[in-house]
Amino acid sequence: PAIAKRLGADDPQITTTARAAALAKADLVTAMVVEMTSLQGIMGEIYARQSGEEAAVAQAIREHYLPRYAGDANPTTLAGLALSLADKLDSLVGLFAVGAIPTGSADPFGLRRAALGIVNNLLAAAVDFSIVEGLTLAAAQQPVTVDGAALQEAVNFVTRRLQGVLADMGYRYDIVEAVLAVRGDNPHAAQRACSALQQLVQQPWWDETFTAYARCARITRNVTEQYPLNPAAYQEDVERQLHEAYTAAAALIEKQAEAANVLGDALHRLATPINAFFDKVLVNAEEEAVRQARLALVQRIAQLPSSVADLSKVQGF
Repeated sequence: PAIAKRLGADDPQITTTARAAALAKADLVTAMVVEMTSLQGIMGEIYARQSGEEAAVAQAIREHYLPRYAGDANPTTLAGLALSLADKLDSLVGLFAVGAIPTGSADPFGLRRAALGIVNNLLAAAVDFSIVEGLTLAAAQQPVTVDGAALQEAVNFVTRRLQGVLADMGYRYDIVEAVLAVRGDNPHAAQRACSALQQLVQQPWWDETFTAYARCARITRNVTEQYPLNPAAYQEDVERQLHEAYTAAAALIEKQAEAANVLGDALHRLATPINAFFDKVLVNAEEEAVRQARLALVQRIAQLPSSVADLSKVQGF
């Protein structure tokens, strides 16, 4: 039920998920499934229907095993998706906690398949879901202690599967790396960002825009302190013009439900004022207040893509 809630389930769907969870593994002790293990879930659905369970409960029991192999179907109901995620997250975090981690080609518990199932199910359902949060919920239900290292290993394991899936979908390796640095916890959000960036880097104006953005990112990447914006300290018109352009770009990104869809437009609008700024002023000015004000402005511009991707990993940075 906790997973279902995070997927946006309503009360009837939560009730269905809870009932299906209670019955999901019941068919494993039947003679039919003991003799033919490939029927697990399939027989569970049949037994549930024959026992008078609601059709939605029976369907979720079958769907929680999906996908069983590459190219298999994905759950089509929210209850089936929630139960499938819960089952796979439970296996991953529990086995990682006791050190049963796949090595080389050895994967006796099918954890690679489980991780791929999580990724593919979330992409197929097109829903946002935090892998870290899901694994943390599963860890709380384990009969063994799941320490932070085991939990992080499980997270990284799923992220590597996501990286492979996105690469197989045709996204550039550097774009995938840049996106996963920010959105690796959420497969569907990562796929949206990869799609947007893949289109963005093909625009005829991208190289010039990216070069301008990179000037901001490079000059501030080793600055550990976050300076407050201070327009009163500006001395040149180009500073004020860049500040105005930044404010408009930040507002454009903030008001969008998906920042990746407007990031390119926002950065493109900033390219000309960024170049004018660097051509006219010395960022590291001798006067401390002026230096901090200029760094603060450039820092904010460098951070505009922070909810989408780490653009320093994109080719050409």
